[in-house]
Amino acid sequence: MDPSERAQVKAECLRLLVTLEIDREKMAFISGFIGTYLPLNEEEEEQFQQALEHMDLGTKESVMEFVTDWQEKGRKQGLQQGLYEGRQESKREDILRILELRFEDIPPELRKLVSKINDLEVLGTLLTQAVTTQSLEAFKSAVSQHVSKEISEVENGEQSSSGN
Repeated sequence: MDPSERAQVKAECLRLLVTLEIDREKMAFISGFIGTYLPLNEEEEEQFQQALEHMDLGTKESVMEFVTDWQEKGRKQGLQQGLYEGRQESKREDILRILELRFEDIPPELRKLVSKINDLEVLGTLLTQAVTTQSLEAFKSAVSQHVSKEISEVENGEQSSSGN
């Protein structure tokens, strides 16, 4: 498909969708599919809005309901992702702050290892270990094990998904 046609194709797909006599749940599913597989950049979004202006009012309102639903879902997903990432970063900072209080200088390689951990449960475990560890070396060993495990899980996940 020519990139210049993406906005028009998306508008036309949604226009056709709202003219079908199918239930709202199926419409929402199909419109979600359209939204996922025809994402628009900023320029295309403007073209899409212009295409909507040429629709009759009833059709335009129906299409806009779906567009508004996508925007709301996207906003909620973005918010959830932001909150999750904020909790990750907060736990990482807490781990390093505790280690600094206990051992003063934290080697850059240990900071880097901690920054690679994304799993909140693992970060919680490491937070406890930061309080109880006897040495930075023991803590670094624990972090290294978790980093290796996370990397292995990511690689195994990629292999199993590419093997299907």
